[in-house]
Parts: sequence; structure tokens; C-alpha cells
Amino acid sequence: MIFRSLLETTKAYIMNSLRMPGAQTLLLFSRNICTNRNFSQIICDSWLQLEFPLPEAAENLILKATKLRNTWDNLLKLKLEERSNRRAERQLSIDMVQFMNAEIGYTMKRLLAADQKVMYVGPSGEEITFTGPNPFCGEDWQVYEDDKYGGIRLAPYLTYDCLTGQSLVVYDPWICPFCNSTIEVTSALEKLQHRQVCDSQTTSGTAESEECEDVMAKLKPNAKRYDCPDCPGVLYLTPTEMLKHKKSHL
Repeated sequence: MIFRSLLETTKAYIMNSLRMPGAQTLLLFSRNICTNRNFSQIICDSWLQLEFPLPEAAENLILKATKLRNTWDNLLKLKLEERSNRRAERQLSIDMVQFMNAEIGYTMKRLLAADQKVMYVGPSGEEITFTGPNPFCGEDWQVYEDDKYGGIRLAPYLTYDCLTGQSLVVYDPWICPFCNSTIEVTSALEKLQHRQVCDSQTTSGTAESEECEDVMAKLKPNAKRYDCPDCPGVLYLTPTEMLKHKKSHL
């Protein structure tokens, strides 16, 4: 539950309170998130445990949560520098609403003191080798083994594969939704790394297209993107120019 304002008289009263989904709220605001190897089990701040019957749904949920947290953090830094990014702020608002309204099955339970003593694998003391992109944080973050919980620290608040009681998971060949390639994976992290590479290629193309549209919008306020079936490339034309262009092919 969250509230928008606090009324203080002789007592404190919470005003405009709203119920919020537990999993999404925890993934957005927890200071420490620990997961198992396939994200089916997540522990937030060492006292609340989330269990997901569908690990793939948990993968997508925690990936979206980290992207929202990273975007939010970057926008806060801009505010401190007295700068702003209106487009990113609007997109964050839209993504936040979609994230909170996502329907996903999970169970939640509070961990006892006895559980907290045996739920982490602990550090191995060996040097880890991490290859490939980090789908949860930028390139400036140095991945390392968590010296308290074990596992891999993928973000300032996220530790991967540090929980005990994990059974051996055999992954079927996975088909990437971006490139339609069939890939043999041994962990959920490998799957997300491949998605990161494919998604970055798609995003770069989309960003270039949006930048081009912004430039054309300044040159021609009424211009819109027009994909002519007979001409190569993309055209940016006003409605009148579209009609003239269509007639030129008749």
C-alpha cells in the first residue's frame, strides 16, 4: 500500500492510500534483491520471498523492473544537475503503468530468522569469469562475486544465483523472439544476454528512425513517415506531397 500525502494533527493520518501489487513494488524499491538460477525464487531485503510458478514470466518482470530503476535513477541524476529529458519522463510514466498492471502469478511469504541462516550459498572465494553483456546494468558496472551472499552481483541491488535449495534445471532449446534463432542455453542469464544483444540492435535502429523523424518534423511540421511500395527508403512528406507522389506512380 502506498499513500500520496500525510496529514499531521495530534496524530498522523495517511491520505489517498492505494493498494499496489506486491511483486512489482518489491522489485522496484527493494535495496537488495537475491535470485536463484532461473529467477523462479526471489528474496527481497532478506525477509520477503517471492516464488513464481512460471520462471520465464519472472525473467521478464525483473528485467523490466531493472530497466525502470535504471531509467528512474538517470532521470534523478539529471534533476540534480538541473537538467531534464521530457521524452524519457513521459516514457517512464507509460512503462511504469504497464509494469504495475502486469498480471503474473506468484506467492509471497515472510522469512523467519531460521530461514535467513540457510538461504544463501555464501561466497566461494574463487575468481568468477563473466562474459557477455550485462542485461541488468550498464557497461560501467563491474560484475563481481557478492562477498556476503555468494552468487554474482549484476547491479547495485541485484545478486544472481545466490540462493540454496536449487534443483538442477535442464533447459530446452530456446527460440529467440527477435532473431528466431534456436539456441542451447544453460541458464536464464544466458538467455537474457542473447536477448540483450538482439534488442540493442533493434533499439538502435528505432532510435535512428526517431531521430530522423524529429529532424524532419522541424523542417516540415506537417511531414509524416511514408513507406512507398515503389521507392527505396523511407520518405517524409506532407499530406499534399503524399498525394502528388502517389500520382507520380500512376
